[in-house]
Amino acid sequence: MTEISIYNKQASIYISPHFNLKEFACKCDFEECKVVLFCQKVAEILEKLRDRLNKPILITSGYRCPRYNQQVGGAPESTHITGYGVDIFVPDIKLEKLAHHARSLGFLGIGIYKSHIHVDIYKDRQWTSDKA
Repeated sequence: MTEISIYNKQASIYISPHFNLKEFACKCDFEECKVVLFCQKVAEILEKLRDRLNKPILITSGYRCPRYNQQVGGAPESTHITGYGVDIFVPDIKLEKLAHHARSLGFLGIGIYKSHIHVDIYKDRQWTSDKA
């Protein structure tokens, strides 16, 4: 698997030309959640996707601490917990088209939801869900 980096959750650094680490940080307010697990390859593919679409990519969920992942109903072995998965959307781009481009650029796991897509580099799989 690709290497994971660990950053302080409060760090405000650009991990690629267009993405700040804070965009990938867990959205919880748990005192014990102090780090962000992050995979640089994820940012590299997101940059390629942004370049291809020529539009900003909004990250709705990046790293999740295990407690927050459970709170939001994430899968027990979610790639959000490991830093390999993110949820994204791009205004004015259909989710199916976004998923197609994400797959063609190197994301392996692709989930299409009502309001976003999930992308990860964990393993080759695809799904659709009626969840938000």
